[in-house]
Amino acid sequence: MAVWRRKALAIFPELATELNEPNYTIYQLFFDLTPMAEQGHRNRDSDLRGKIYGFVENFASPISAFIGHWRKLFEPPSPKRQGAGGSR
Repeated sequence: MAVWRRKALAIFPELATELNEPNYTIYQLFFDLTPMAEQGHRNRDSDLRGKIYGFVENFASPISAFIGHWRKLFEPPSPKRQGAGGSR
């Protein structure tokens, strides 16, 4: 069994059915983790977010640029990025 799959089974037992499918890939796992990350942010669940981001950072080195983008999807906009709200 691949290291990523063994680690994912330990960290995300709720995905055991998917993770035990022989054709399930790490890329599918990343997509399955997306709604879980959204839920973690919505519920302010730092444990869940830490598990997800920790896993992704450890096993996605070939696509590390994607990680930075993916992580920003769930960050609340900063006041600078929101703008002043008025017209110039």
